[in-house]
Amino acid sequence: MIFYQDHIFFQRFRPESLTCYYFSHYCLFRLSVCNLSERSCETLSSLLSSQPSSLRELDLSNNDLKDSGVKVLSYGLESLYCKLEILRLSGCLITEEGCKSLVSAFSLNSSHLKELDLSYNNPGEAGVKMLEQLRLDTLRVEPAGVRWLTPGLRKCKCVFNVIHENKAAHIQPPSNCHITHSHL
Repeated sequence: MIFYQDHIFFQRFRPESLTCYYFSHYCLFRLSVCNLSERSCETLSSLLSSQPSSLRELDLSNNDLKDSGVKVLSYGLESLYCKLEILRLSGCLITEEGCKSLVSAFSLNSSHLKELDLSYNNPGEAGVKMLEQLRLDTLRVEPAGVRWLTPGLRKCKCVFNVIHENKAAHIQPPSNCHITHSHL
């Protein structure tokens, strides 16, 4: 359970995956690989739109948020109280539709956003063009493609296969990792 000013944010997650740093006027949440969903985005959206929000960096990477979760999250991102500077959504099953929600949100809010990470998603060519209109300091959209729209553990298998294909054989999986050679 995270206590953040007047808000309580809770979700089933692996506690070792959660990192929350709070410095005087800067708050950073790292919720990477926490099994977050659209419902979690409702709570985060509320947090982002609260007055005053000191949340400056949000890492939601490798959660199966999908476009529907990003759309819900966007309601908080478009709030005038949202001062988010860095948003990481790497490997969150986002397509062009999710990019449209993000661009709409950051266009409505004279955004403070400087960095957006949408790598390991499938924004498509049109999604990338929309995102480029935001004129961010850093925009990450590669690698991209349909193969990154695999949910859960199957996504991890896909990442491992890409590493293996790139002849990075010196990287050994942990001993508790069981890899099979079946088709996705």
